[in-house]
Amino acid sequence: MFLSSLLALALLAESPAQASCSLELLAAPVALPGDTIDIEWTSTGSHSQVYVSAFSDWGQQYYLDEITANDGAHSWTLPPDLDHRSEVHLYIESAEAGARTTECWQYQAVDVAHAVDFGFAMDSLADVTQNRTAYDDAIAEVTQSGPTADNGLPSVTINQIASTGWASGSGLLPTSTVAPHLADLLRDTNLMVGLADIPFSPADAGCTALPGGLPGDIYTESSLDLLRSQRSGAHQYRVGFPPVFDSTMCPDAFDSGAYSDWVEEVAADIDASNPVGDVSWETGNEPDGVYFFWGAAGAYQDKASAAELGIRRVDPTSRITYGGFGASTVLDMGKVGVSTGNDWDDFRDTLADTPDESLSFHLFRNPGYGPYNGGTFEKSWEDLASAPWPVTDADHVVLSAFDLFGRNGTDTWKAALENSSWLTYELAELLFFAHERDIDAIYLWKLLDIDSEGQSGFFDECGVPRRSYDLLVDVWEVVEDGYVATRDAQGLVEIRGLNGLVLEASADQAIAHTSDMDIQSCWVDDLTESLPSGAVGGELTTTWGSMDWVIYAEVSPGAGQACPSVVPVPTPTTCQ
Repeated sequence: MFLSSLLALALLAESPAQASCSLELLAAPVALPGDTIDIEWTSTGSHSQVYVSAFSDWGQQYYLDEITANDGAHSWTLPPDLDHRSEVHLYIESAEAGARTTECWQYQAVDVAHAVDFGFAMDSLADVTQNRTAYDDAIAEVTQSGPTADNGLPSVTINQIASTGWASGSGLLPTSTVAPHLADLLRDTNLMVGLADIPFSPADAGCTALPGGLPGDIYTESSLDLLRSQRSGAHQYRVGFPPVFDSTMCPDAFDSGAYSDWVEEVAADIDASNPVGDVSWETGNEPDGVYFFWGAAGAYQDKASAAELGIRRVDPTSRITYGGFGASTVLDMGKVGVSTGNDWDDFRDTLADTPDESLSFHLFRNPGYGPYNGGTFEKSWEDLASAPWPVTDADHVVLSAFDLFGRNGTDTWKAALENSSWLTYELAELLFFAHERDIDAIYLWKLLDIDSEGQSGFFDECGVPRRSYDLLVDVWEVVEDGYVATRDAQGLVEIRGLNGLVLEASADQAIAHTSDMDIQSCWVDDLTESLPSGAVGGELTTTWGSMDWVIYAEVSPGAGQACPSVVPVPTPTTCQ
């Protein structure tokens, strides 16, 4: 079209040749999809109209295409489904009597912002109910000062709600036990209900020992021995969720109809409670990994479909997220921990068949200090950035469990790392990753400590916030209204919030603090624990020795403020 040739010409010159008129677009505001902005311009000349358009990818898609009065402004609502990663431009041209004249014209790029929600993850319903006072204190603090959704409530996902814990050998708890707890939690949180449990008792189904004859092309005997050695007692029977055993091994182990009925009862009880918070659902837990699922992709689809059927009988509108897929799918590594030759493309294919196009993933970043899942690989940000991400057109993508530091129990240095400046650097990388992969929500592992897992929560077992929570809040304040993320050739990540706050982070260069920065927080050398021997020379050591970050608001030169002092959060000796 004619415009295309004009744009090609515009690439060769900063401004067009102008004879009898001029047009100048004023800087367009950064906006989120769905926002309405004013396109403003100044002009000289006698033309009474202008042609205004908005398009992406140099005319491949038009969103605005009309002639309007030359009055200096025209409003435009960005499409709600506009991909923020598209190259969006505004174009203005002189017009008269309803026709374009091409006497003068100008185009301008528009930054489209991305929005991401932060939530917190918990492992099981028991982790909440057994420490409810601390949980309530943590939720109250988040509601007042931290990441909340548009309805003002914090978001939490509970990975498994149907049993007392991973070590339990029992089957499903009665809905009369589960549903009231969920309804109560929904009074002050948005809750994603995780259906990650085994909905049957192997012993009740006649499976009193680990089965033999598992498919040889999936598991080697050595990998089975490893699994058996890591499980004992009742826990042996909870290495996966249904159908762990195929029909020849344990014919009555999984009854899809009974499972649908159980899920329906839970959904009905929640619906009848008129919850204040929003409820959503996640259909499983890392089926592509080795520890929580022993079946193939089709078996996983059977369980997810049974769950969806139960939910939809009662609740036709709540989001059902199909997942949560793990590192095997995201990084195309095969079924982690097994022998070679299994790339598990079938699991990747299930992503394309999601009924409501909502998908979730569990990622554990583990920076530099050791591999994940038996030494198979180590996920750096470079790994994640270059991975063949399996989601290209889903309507909604969630990281429903994201642990920035991996789960390593009670290591004291790990606790120090989580409460150090390293956390903000990792969050900056995470936000850039979410921007590039179009991720809508991130549930951070995890909200609250439980006694058996050490210092791995943003709140301790008393519900008192750690320094990691304060650092998270600083980052959330940058992005809560939406943001644009960029990385320059030197690797500097810049997260620029719509509210004017900026987070800059670099793995290998210092960031200058200039007088036009009103600094909210900045990097300090606060890692007090010595690094473990396995990390020496790895990414952790290298990055800690060179990284820098700063969060600031731009002010006039000379009006800036230096970085405030770090105030450690005291840890109580006993819960009040």
